[in-house]
Amino acid sequence: MRDDTDLARRSPARAGEPVKGGLVMFGLALLLSWIPLLGPFVGGFVGGRIVGDTGRAVGISILPSLVFGIVVAAILSVFDLPVVGAVAGLAVVVWVLIEALPLIVGAAVGGATASSDQRA
Repeated sequence: MRDDTDLARRSPARAGEPVKGGLVMFGLALLLSWIPLLGPFVGGFVGGRIVGDTGRAVGISILPSLVFGIVVAAILSVFDLPVVGAVAGLAVVVWVLIEALPLIVGAAVGGATASSDQRA
């Protein structure tokens, strides 16, 4: 007789590994970036499957965009340009999120399919 807890420990899609999923997500998206929409989608899908949950997978795919925008705002704020830094940081976040849309959609689909596999 199989023990479900033992299976959950061995299967990354069932256990949910956010760090590994995030690294795989962005590594594959970077390696497949020469394929315009499909490359980031595949990276997001595989990473989302490894993360194992839709919400966490989407959060992990959005996190670098937010961090990059905050860094831009902080750098411009250091040079006595806080208003310009805030506007530029927000613009960078929006721009990167639009560029990362296939990655986010792929992460959502991958996380949803992993979640449905866990229920079955």
